[in-house]
Amino acid sequence: MENTFDFVVVGAGAAGCVVAEKLSRRSSCLLLEAGGEDVDPAVEQHDRWFTCATKEELTWAFRGPGRCRLSKCAA
Repeated sequence: MENTFDFVVVGAGAAGCVVAEKLSRRSSCLLLEAGGEDVDPAVEQHDRWFTCATKEELTWAFRGPGRCRLSKCAA
């Protein structure tokens, strides 16, 4: 494996995978993913996906350092 890359994409979600694939067509690209297996039953049940977005153990829930104009801003 190379030690240098033209691009680094952080997050292998739907968008991250597409971006990494397109970038890798003409340059070198490293795709990083920190997530583990999706073992929560809510992940596989479409009607429970909102539950996944609100469970802290399933999201990173980064809090902004006061720069957000909205209260309780998270990325």
